[in-house]
Amino acid sequence: MRYYETLYIVNPNFEDKRVETIISEVGVELQKTNSKTINHHVWGKKRLAYPIQKQKYGTFILMQYAGGETGSMAEFDTWLKLNTSVLRHLTTRLEVEPPKIDAPVFEKTEEKATEKPTLETEETVETKEAPEEAPESSEDESIDDDVQEVVAEEKETSEETVETEEAPEEVTESDDTEKETE
Repeated sequence: MRYYETLYIVNPNFEDKRVETIISEVGVELQKTNSKTINHHVWGKKRLAYPIQKQKYGTFILMQYAGGETGSMAEFDTWLKLNTSVLRHLTTRLEVEPPKIDAPVFEKTEEKATEKPTLETEETVETKEAPEEAPESSEDESIDDDVQEVVAEEKETSEETVETEEAPEEVTESDDTEKETE
């Protein structure tokens, strides 16, 4: 049996009920091909790589299914192309059967807004306010001294190289003519 995955994008301005009806329409059309739906859920609204029908965002919906009749699968693809609710779609063949995901078809955004934040305990508040500082060891001090010495040596050597470099000699026209005559 062949397994397929279709990812389709619908208009992000549609309300939740409109998106649910589109999902059910696509599911009904897929059943006409004698295919068995494994997963069909909303990924969410995401930014598109480029504008499609003047939309910068899209609602992504993933559908995984076991393929049915080959001729009717081509009809299903054509139906998706002609459906004005679907901005774009992509169907790929899967090598193995996808695992069943028990996620809701459409996650309500209202539930996310009503979640209460967890209360912080006194212990977590205390650790956030005043993190403990570790005492510096003598090793840290010796490392800092070594670093300072190395930096000082590098500065001295760079100053010496600047002083020892001489400006290139300027060539005048008279020097050039003397070399040519020789």
